[in-house]
Formats: sequence, structure tokens, C-alpha cells
Amino acid sequence: MIAAISRSHVRTHARTLLSLFLLSVAAPIAQGTAVHWELQGVSFSDGAFGSGTFIFEASNQTFLDWTIETSPSDGFAGFLYTPATSHAVAGSGGCGIDFIASGNTSQFLCLNPATALDIGATPELLPGSFEAYPGGLRTVASGGLSDDPPPGGGDAVPEPATLFLAGLALAGMMGLSRRRFGWIRLA
Repeated sequence: MIAAISRSHVRTHARTLLSLFLLSVAAPIAQGTAVHWELQGVSFSDGAFGSGTFIFEASNQTFLDWTIETSPSDGFAGFLYTPATSHAVAGSGGCGIDFIASGNTSQFLCLNPATALDIGATPELLPGSFEAYPGGLRTVASGGLSDDPPPGGGDAVPEPATLFLAGLALAGMMGLSRRRFGWIRLA
């Protein structure tokens, strides 16, 4: 015997299934956390220095933003690594972190942190860190990375999944209130 199912019962189950589906899609997104990293006390073998920040998403090994500046020295004019002037790669060619100049692959900054880029870590840069440029190479003499928050405090990058989940909850509450107060006519 087949039981009769009301339209409201079907709608309720459809909403529940849709909500579960959206949460299952959003949950993996919410797991990743972008961390704001800052170069600390980075100096090169030729007396130059490096400074700046980058935002790294460890779960998918991507860089969301970066501004790294290396100062000039006798043999090198220095360089400003940004998304407009370079691209960033994790774990490439023996470099843990590689900022490669656009249009000139012989110009790059290779940083090898002593530990993984985990929240709370402050890894020193290993001796294998260096900056290559046309006609030369300079090694990192000292320095490290810190995951200090950006100026003004707070998170470096708001997590889109959090906003999505908050919006989903708000939409669900609106749906329940409409049903509870009879704002929707059921046919």
C-alpha cells in the first residue's frame, strides 16, 4: 500500500536534503585556513635584506597574495615580488616557497623554511634559501618567517565558507519563520 505524502512533507524533506548537500560542500572549504606570513630579519650574503608578507593556504598549497621586497646591492638592483610582477609556487624545484619574476624565470626568490608553515610556527630559513637574478645569486644569511596577524589585527583573509554557512543559516531561519507565522500559503 502506498501512503499519500503531502506537498508540505515533500518540501520539508527537499529543504533538509538541500541543506545537508550545501553543508557537505561547504565543510571541506571551511577546513582550510589562510595564514598571513611575514619575513623577519631576512638578510642576504651581500648585505642586502628582504622584507614583506605573503598569505598562504596550506591545505591546497596556494598563495593568495604577496608583497616581498629585496633591497639592492652592488651587483643587483633589488626586486618587488607581487602578484603583478611575479607568481608564487609551493614546493617547486627544491624550494619550499618560490617567488618567480614574470617574464624572467632566472629572477626568483627561493625560501626554504625549517618547518612546515603551520599556524603558530616561526620557522627559520634554511641555508638553502637564496635569490637568483640574471648574472648572479645571493644566499640568505639569516632570517625567518612569522605568522603575525596583519596590521590592525584580525584574520588575514576572511573565510568565505564561514560567510556562506552564516548566510545558509539565515536563509533557513527565514524559511522556518515564514512557515511558523504562515507567511507562505500552502496549496
